Amino acid sequence: MSDVTISPDLEERRLPTTPTNYIADAFSMIKLDVPEGKIMETLRPLLPKICLSLGTHDKSSTFLGSARSDLDIFLPLGPTLMIYAVLFDYKEVASLLIKTNPSAAFAPCTDRKDPLAVAASIGNIGMMKKLSMVDPGSVTVLPKTLPVNSWEPQSGFPKQKVKFDIGLALALAIVYGRDDAVAFLLDTYPETVSANSVIQVDGSKFLPLMYAAMNGRLSIAKMLIERDAMVNATDEYNSNALICAAQEGDIGIIDLLLLHDAEKDRIDTKGDSALSYAITMRRTEAAVRLIEKGARMYKINFEKSNAMILAVKANDLRVMEALHRRNFNVDDADTSGNTALIAAAATSKSKVVAALLDMDADTELKNTSGMNALMNAALHLNLPNVKLLLERRVSLQAEDLNKLSKHMDLLRSGFESSDVASISLCNDIMALIGNPAVVEGATANKTHDLSCVLREPAGPKKVVRY
Repeated sequence: MSDVTISPDLEERRLPTTPTNYIADAFSMIKLDVPEGKIMETLRPLLPKICLSLGTHDKSSTFLGSARSDLDIFLPLGPTLMIYAVLFDYKEVASLLIKTNPSAAFAPCTDRKDPLAVAASIGNIGMMKKLSMVDPGSVTVLPKTLPVNSWEPQSGFPKQKVKFDIGLALALAIVYGRDDAVAFLLDTYPETVSANSVIQVDGSKFLPLMYAAMNGRLSIAKMLIERDAMVNATDEYNSNALICAAQEGDIGIIDLLLLHDAEKDRIDTKGDSALSYAITMRRTEAAVRLIEKGARMYKINFEKSNAMILAVKANDLRVMEALHRRNFNVDDADTSGNTALIAAAATSKSKVVAALLDMDADTELKNTSGMNALMNAALHLNLPNVKLLLERRVSLQAEDLNKLSKHMDLLRSGFESSDVASISLCNDIMALIGNPAVVEGATANKTHDLSCVLREPAGPKKVVRY
């Protein structure tokens, strides 16, 4: 749109000739994609009058239309003229603004991002170098409010040492994967940030390596480790980079961290480990990798659950298989006495229950409430699992059958009389448990001896506890 012209002469406009209106015209030029040379030609005579307004935010729509649509532009909220220059890489405009009033280099947009942070987020190294050379001691303090017709020169205001938010710039460079920007910040501001500095983002504190892990930035993570980032450093929640990588399911970063002896079994303040997060957040590949690399499998979350119980709740057969390959004790129980089979019988899919039975899970073990897998499936009205357990010749002793019957009567009494489906389901389940041959006959086309329903108690079975 090189034919677009914006006249610097505002005397003919109906609006009052104020610094704010001059700034608005400058914003318009950039958003209309006026060539940098034309912007320079228009801005040069205006700057002496608007030097105090260079920290003004663009309060109009930030929609850029087709301007620079070829670029993946990070557009902040309420950008200043300098931030627009950074986004569009208008180096001459930036130099002119800094020369007119160095405070323009530091004025942030409305969401706290200053020009250096914006330059870091888009990886504009040239602009970052230009901004880093501005002398903070030469900056004029921008007044919070500017009189409508104020044309005072900048010398009329006091000087004050200001600084960039280097931590925010580093965080944004990591988030957007700007490797060169990360390196530039670490090299240029070593007294402010390092590979082990704490950076604050939106009220939370992070270490650079953890931030790289949670944003999936493998190359930046490698760079930070090469710069002596402490792999096992923790944040205020006792979390480390491996936990962050596990939460995101990033295999590359997990392998990198394990290669550098990352602590696999750290428990954060919530009581969870990298493996527990990977399983519950359904990061299957990450969970399998951690299991293969020897991560702790027992008492890995705040409920003291084991990895198999978490896997069955996630219906994750691959994680279950990985645990089985590591000789996991499938009968290990949590603090409530629930084994993986008891937990799976209640809410998991039948294929999960079948897999546990194939691993020789003990069907007779009970939790602290006195419920075994079949009873738990019945109380949760999980008909498919009830049928599966009965098909596998799981049955109840007389005492357990009577106990279950009482619980089912109590459960039925809690349903509204109009809830015919739930009441009918309770009846069907009790009918099947009381007559398992119905299930076996339907699936195997043959009748079985019903004496197994009320058989004598089996001998004790030795269970290894961890």
